[in-house]
Amino acid sequence: MPEKTAFFKEEADLVKQIFSLSEKGVNGKPLGVKSIAEMLNKKLQYRRGTKWNRNSVSRLLRNTAYIGDFVYNSGGREPIIVKIPAIIDRNQFDNVQDGLKSRDIFSAESRRLRSHCLLTG
Repeated sequence: MPEKTAFFKEEADLVKQIFSLSEKGVNGKPLGVKSIAEMLNKKLQYRRGTKWNRNSVSRLLRNTAYIGDFVYNSGGREPIIVKIPAIIDRNQFDNVQDGLKSRDIFSAESRRLRSHCLLTG
């Protein structure tokens, strides 16, 4: 049983690190999902033996299970929310969601800021 506890603690620490990178980043500049995946892969911090990519980091950052709300049957009629122990507090989760939304490539505001074309966005 001690091996399992150590494994869960290691995964929980990795989840906290990913949320921190997305919220505060390195030197105070939040990182996007692609940058986080690249950084973790460079450090050989894999998740259950697999490399990180944009989708896996994005899914992790959007997963409400880390704030203690495990959603069952989300694709069905009415989802069932089961309370589980939280790893991340709701305030940090909300900050990360706001950051993800503002950096979303499909956001008109984000495109306007990134583009050099006058009529973009």
